[in-house]
Amino acid sequence: MQKTCSKCGTTFGCKNEAPGCWCESVRVDAPTLALLREQFDNCLCPACLQSYSHLQDSQQE
Repeated sequence: MQKTCSKCGTTFGCKNEAPGCWCESVRVDAPTLALLREQFDNCLCPACLQSYSHLQDSQQE
């Protein structure tokens, strides 16, 4: 299915929580994921979701 990123408005493919979706390969810790769920109504595109993954990586260094 096609979705629109809740952050940037980009259209992207989503398996709607079905196994094998690209988002399974992006690591986001539980506190960051909770924050994203509070801030956004729906999924984020690969680039936006990845930016949060990199953000948490830099905070752990």
